[in-house]
Amino acid sequence: MSEFSLQLPGPKSTASKDRVELNPKGSVVIVGANGSGKSRLGVRIEAQVKHPKRVHRISAQRALSLPTQFSPVDVATARAGLLFGHEDPCLMNRPNVYASQESRRWHSKPATAQLNDYSKLLVYLASEDYEHARSYRASMKGSNDRIDPGESKFDLVARIWNEVLPHRRLIVGAAKVSTSVVGNESQQYDGGEMSDGERVVLYLIGECLAALDGSIVIIDEPEIHIHRSIQDRLWDEIERARPDCLFVYMTHDLDFAVSRSGAKKIWLRGYDGETWDWEELPEFDASQIPERLLVEILGNRSPVLLVEGEEGSLDVSLFREILPEFRVIPGGGCKQVIRAVKALRDLPQLSERLVLGLVDRDRRSDTEVAHLKDRGIVVLDVAEIENVFCLDEVLQIVCQRMERDPHEDLPAVFAFVRDQLEQELDTQIAERVRSDVEYAMATSGIQGKTREDINRSFTTAVSGIDAGALYDSAQAVLQTALASGNHGEVLKVYNGKRALPRRVAPSLGLAEDELPDYVIRLAKGDLMDDLREAIRPYLGGLDELLAAHTAEPPTKAAADTDQGAEPHQGGGE
Repeated sequence: MSEFSLQLPGPKSTASKDRVELNPKGSVVIVGANGSGKSRLGVRIEAQVKHPKRVHRISAQRALSLPTQFSPVDVATARAGLLFGHEDPCLMNRPNVYASQESRRWHSKPATAQLNDYSKLLVYLASEDYEHARSYRASMKGSNDRIDPGESKFDLVARIWNEVLPHRRLIVGAAKVSTSVVGNESQQYDGGEMSDGERVVLYLIGECLAALDGSIVIIDEPEIHIHRSIQDRLWDEIERARPDCLFVYMTHDLDFAVSRSGAKKIWLRGYDGETWDWEELPEFDASQIPERLLVEILGNRSPVLLVEGEEGSLDVSLFREILPEFRVIPGGGCKQVIRAVKALRDLPQLSERLVLGLVDRDRRSDTEVAHLKDRGIVVLDVAEIENVFCLDEVLQIVCQRMERDPHEDLPAVFAFVRDQLEQELDTQIAERVRSDVEYAMATSGIQGKTREDINRSFTTAVSGIDAGALYDSAQAVLQTALASGNHGEVLKVYNGKRALPRRVAPSLGLAEDELPDYVIRLAKGDLMDDLREAIRPYLGGLDELLAAHTAEPPTKAAADTDQGAEPHQGGGE
């Protein structure tokens, strides 16, 4: 790739309109929500990079009606018509080339005009293909040796299209394009009958190959109409075909942004009509923080809460309803959440934001719980997320909505849970001891470099673990909870292998797998406030940490409001 210097308007946080110069070694991805000013930033970049520097911008607002037929013309005329909207090849050498382009190509509305140049693109590709063939014929007439014909731009477009869509074949004719299904080449259909995805792939490949040498190619919403399974390959092939160009992608799709590995990534939060609020993705340890997670966190100003589970899991679904002031993000397993929160809180760029984690209590001791809280990880006051759905306060609300008698249902539920723990007491004690041993070993700090030193350190660590005492302690914790007669205390220590709601549901007149979904539905409805009040006291002091953060005097950057909504899939800007 050629050396490029990309200039962006100074970010809002700097209180300066001076340009910021970026020197990317690969492509650039600018990610932001709809309405955050991506298109207008693309226009600004295009306006700043004047002739002889070149920018080829591909708008998100583009017409994809593919002409049935097209004819070649003089290649210079065709190129001028495509790139500048005016069939005057001399235009490229005039000082007012951008003003003419803005008027002719963008109809004086560079940020919002619909780009309707598919016909011009195909005319240019056909013209260049004709010129390539004519030049080859001329060279063959003057030589007795075989000369490699090479590829025209249309040849390269077809080759990339066929590689990206291997189940189809693009057929370039003298005055039209058509397609066929691989294995049935005799059955062809005209380009105008292509699917949206097939047409946009052809269009994007052609537009990028048509850019002048050494161009900055800006693609607004490169993911539109393209299935995620082929996005990476498409843009990898296009970038490989144009190593002389700098590709700048404008997108609201987090997955697309992350897929461009090695690219410089910029989060665009908003645009107030004068300045853009943006931030460059900082250097980070990819083994500790997934890139998608960091990009998502940079994209919002709300306090961030990482929870266990994946998108759509119980943890994520429930906590998004009862913690509206947080941006709740799934963080995977417990260890992944703890590791990511620590790494995020160590980033200087996030020093003014509240980043917390929330994990199951499992079999953690009070000492471990306190240690995690000091690191920004709060621990549920129940053994696992499933136990939240079996809390007294939650089941009271369920009975209320189902018009059942809680005085009859809840004692039966409580008795059932206690009976389950008593039946599994030996197993629960053993699991608790194993957990305590693992924690003791993890915090023992085994040191040394030689075999002897490591062995000595390990022996010392093991000798400091009294398994009998751990057993007695675990037994005491569980028996104390049972003897208390307090349902909450039992849920705090009982790990029911995540099956407790299934066992409890029939006592409430629900199907085995219905209780969690039922509670989450209630949390989305008119009982939202009741459920928030019921569950939040069991979130390990989360509200306490939120209140402490809110009470701190905000810096100017933290006081600014977020200009853009959260990114989502689909739609144009």
